[in-house]
Amino acid sequence: MPIDVGTIAEVQWTRTGGHTVTLTVTKPDGTTINPTPTETTGTFKADVPCEQPGRYVLRWTDTTDSFTYVDTLEVWPEDPRFLISLEDAMDSLKWLGAQRNADGPKLRLYVAAATEVIEDITGAVLQRTVEQIADGGRTGVALWERPSEIVTVTVDGNATTDYIANLNAAIVYAKPAGSRFAPGLQNVVITYRVGGSAIAPSIQLGARELIRHLWQVGQQALTTNPAEMVTLDPRQMSFTRSGFAVPNRVIELIGNHHGLPGTA
Repeated sequence: MPIDVGTIAEVQWTRTGGHTVTLTVTKPDGTTINPTPTETTGTFKADVPCEQPGRYVLRWTDTTDSFTYVDTLEVWPEDPRFLISLEDAMDSLKWLGAQRNADGPKLRLYVAAATEVIEDITGAVLQRTVEQIADGGRTGVALWERPSEIVTVTVDGNATTDYIANLNAAIVYAKPAGSRFAPGLQNVVITYRVGGSAIAPSIQLGARELIRHLWQVGQQALTTNPAEMVTLDPRQMSFTRSGFAVPNRVIELIGNHHGLPGTA
């Protein structure tokens, strides 16, 4: 499961005792480090400093047997972009102390995944900055997402204020009305912010319900008596623009919040 940036991850590989094992770690920026593994009865362990967010590739080599094993380690960014807190997610599952301690770290991945699914329906909820590049020669540029603010517009590398932004329609027009941005390929760059500082209560509750659904289907449904069999019934499900299967209750809760319609 992903770990937090800035921490030290203990990784391990089990081989035959007494063998010589090396570890090469390729960090997200492409540089490598070689932590020295220590052995305890055939289990080789090493500490990996996780100073960068992203994907680390672990390449274990047993030089005694000329055998190699590759694994990965995912490291969260400083802001993992959770729509709700881990505490809220655990409350939605009615977890008590023992299960919170045992499964809490694992649940973080479900919270992050639920955020992606919810934003696929509602559009951006959490704040972030988007840079969109477009061709010139047109009267306006349709933005990928509904902006909360236009930060900058540059044409041919030069900042300009000759634009009019329709934030609700997510279109930036050249100014004056009827004029066009200077012609060119990929010469118009629009930087804008999406999302907001507050999350609507209905979205928070929808996220709780979605996390509960994902956990029950992914974990509890593997037992002989799933906690919520109805979640497996396709008649109770709807689909997002990207094809995620979502319980209708979640759709109902966030129904007042809509992303921009797709275009073909």
